[in-house]
Amino acid sequence: MATFAAVGVSTALFVKGGTQFRTVLTGTWVGTIQLQESNNGGSSYAVIDSVTANIALDYETKPYDRLLRLSCTAYTSGTATYTLTAVGRVGARTKYTAVPIGSVAYGSFGTDTTPVATVSYLVEIFVGEPFTCTGAACLNGTAAATDKYIFALYDTSGNLLATTALAGVTATGTDAFQQIAWTAPLQLPAGRYILMVTTNGTTTRLRTIATATFVNVLAGSLTAQVFATVPSTIVFPETFTADKGVISYLY
Repeated sequence: MATFAAVGVSTALFVKGGTQFRTVLTGTWVGTIQLQESNNGGSSYAVIDSVTANIALDYETKPYDRLLRLSCTAYTSGTATYTLTAVGRVGARTKYTAVPIGSVAYGSFGTDTTPVATVSYLVEIFVGEPFTCTGAACLNGTAAATDKYIFALYDTSGNLLATTALAGVTATGTDAFQQIAWTAPLQLPAGRYILMVTTNGTTTRLRTIATATFVNVLAGSLTAQVFATVPSTIVFPETFTADKGVISYLY
């Protein structure tokens, strides 16, 4: 256990491939703390996650050995107490993302898109290991109010697996991820899935995957949709259309 009371970095933790690790942040503080990893012996680090509030999370396994550290990149006040520990392989990560997240600030990530109320937005998410899926999250853009969200999850055959409440959940939090739980958790085997995001208005903004920014991503949309009516089957998109795939994750 150690603390941040200024900008700085923690001692690096070695984690063997296939081993999960846990990060805990507590205390009263204001700032930004990044979780970083290195797979080249500490010569360089990449950002895995960036937080501005306390967390207690188990992070995903990777097939390679790595060094992990916490970096307080911005400090305003208070004291953040942290622990960074290996917890052994537990068989699944806690979040699966549509695209890699962490290299760009949320407020600059993708396209700040105005949704169309009659359009549902589709993006592929690959799940690497079986895990318990509680819900999904979308990255809100520069406005998040008034409009409501419905999320739905489909398998590769286009069959509906889960939805959030069909009454909708009001968008909240600009340039931030908004998590919404399924009506019931489900066990997902490894594989490809499609997340569908639907809104009932045009006040909120969604951050979507721009063209030519990621390879091997599938995204599309469904038109003439009616809010609160979720299709039981869809056609799984096998191409990429710019600004249709919402930047998102399953958790």
